Amino acid sequence: GIPKIRDNLIENLIHTFHSKYWNTAMFILLRFWSGTGRMHLKQSNETASLVFQGEFRRTISEKTELFDSFLNKAFNYANWAASEFDGGLRDLSASTSAPQQQLYHKTTTMFEMFGNILALIEHTSREAAKTIMKSELHMTRLLELLSLALSRISTTTSANSLMSDIPSLRNSVTVTSDTTPRVVLLVPLSGILLNLQSSGETTLEGQTMADAVANDSTFKIQTLDNLRNFEWAEAMPEADLSWVSKLQHFVDEVKQKMESKSAETVSEIKRCPSIELCSICYAAPIDTEFDPCHHTSCHKCIQ
Repeated sequence: GIPKIRDNLIENLIHTFHSKYWNTAMFILLRFWSGTGRMHLKQSNETASLVFQGEFRRTISEKTELFDSFLNKAFNYANWAASEFDGGLRDLSASTSAPQQQLYHKTTTMFEMFGNILALIEHTSREAAKTIMKSELHMTRLLELLSLALSRISTTTSANSLMSDIPSLRNSVTVTSDTTPRVVLLVPLSGILLNLQSSGETTLEGQTMADAVANDSTFKIQTLDNLRNFEWAEAMPEADLSWVSKLQHFVDEVKQKMESKSAETVSEIKRCPSIELCSICYAAPIDTEFDPCHHTSCHKCIQ
């Protein structure tokens, strides 16, 4: 009957992420949170399904291996879509003649897909904050995705400007201005950061989300400043932006931690000049050696 279908739906949708129909499953899952994301002008549960949100929470808490596999696939798809989208933008910006419609279509499709995957991860980060924060693998992959995405889309480049010239990008969202395409991606990225920080959960090392970002050498202060100072009101003039102040506070906290850590590293090097910095990130002392080649790095860079 209906209860049995309801009980099995979420599990079946998550299983579908391992098939060629994963995109369809993603759209169905996103419908369960329809009207509740930060992109919507007015927050409402009228079009969302509280029942299936509850079923999603129950399923991922009871079937941890299934959830781990699902989230790993989501990260894979996000990285793939981001790479394809980035490549499409480069091809469009490098074109000396009017780009073919097929290239436009591919680029906009990858844009929309990347945005949808990030939105799904954003919702998942709210429903499964503890599971994500307590997993070293999930945190490593999540931080890698966040850092890569923010560094690519929070800065103004010719490729980013080109995003505003793609008609279907404008037509696919409910916000306006030249910052529109980027805001569609920056909003769920910000949501992930805020969901995990506000959850009160910590990593296995006892770090908050702000600590984790500050201690990850791939995040740069300039990138965080671009996120903090983004023109949210211009891009989303009618949206509820009460969460932006929380984002700004989060970024300020991360920057303070990063600057403090940098000062400590400099002070440590002055006290002990023989300390060697990791040749990969140049931010942390060497504390790991590979066997049998004897190359060295910091532990973070090999995770």
